[in-house]
Amino acid sequence: MKLLNAYINIDVIEVTGNMHNTFPMLVGNAPYDDVNVRRALKYAVNRQEMVDKILLGHGAVGNDHPIGPANQYYAADLEQTEYDPDKAKFYLKEAGLSSVDVNLSVSDGAFAGAVDAGQLYQNSGAAAGVNINIVQEPADGYWSNVWLKKPWCACYWSGRATEDWMFSTAYESGVPWNDTGWENERFQSLLMQGRAELETGLRGEIYREMQSICRDEGATVVPMYQNYVDAKSNRVEHSGQTGNLWMLDNLRSCKRWWSA
Repeated sequence: MKLLNAYINIDVIEVTGNMHNTFPMLVGNAPYDDVNVRRALKYAVNRQEMVDKILLGHGAVGNDHPIGPANQYYAADLEQTEYDPDKAKFYLKEAGLSSVDVNLSVSDGAFAGAVDAGQLYQNSGAAAGVNINIVQEPADGYWSNVWLKKPWCACYWSGRATEDWMFSTAYESGVPWNDTGWENERFQSLLMQGRAELETGLRGEIYREMQSICRDEGATVVPMYQNYVDAKSNRVEHSGQTGNLWMLDNLRSCKRWWSA
């Protein structure tokens, strides 16, 4: 970013969207089948450190659910899960453990900086009794051989324009891209209710509870939201507004940008 900003002929465009980096756990594998272990792993990550060192501040901490600040019903008031080694140890004890040894499969093919993020997680987890062995996977074939296959791995999501779209893509029971296999009866019931509810206030309450369930019961660690950062020549113009659902102006730069 500093190098890009140093060039007077380069314009940097940064927008806040719903893209988030994740560490999904397959609940069909021990110890991730125990919600207390999952909670311990969530308290064992220093989210702000990841934002500062991996994203260089170009993002925000996540709260273990996939709904981002660009979504209508993003629950900004939901209590944040903070890095807390003592709470992590408490939940390990609830699981009948004094510590836990786990493998985390990572690759920069998952997201830029995933390997370094895994190492930061390893360091912060050590103080919480969470011993993380980093397994560096090849970038080539990562989405075929690691994601949905390895018990705990790195991943990312661009997010979706609506809450239902995001939840239905990756969190609904039985869908192909549910990358944890996690199921929750209350969550599934709320998902159906949210689709049918037309009253804005009630819909917001439904999606807030769903975000809370993901945070407390879910099997995905969401440490950070990542801003979309694009760069263009100052000889290229656009409307002044940039989409925040996907990179490159919602992948429409070829239609919305023009040569000055």
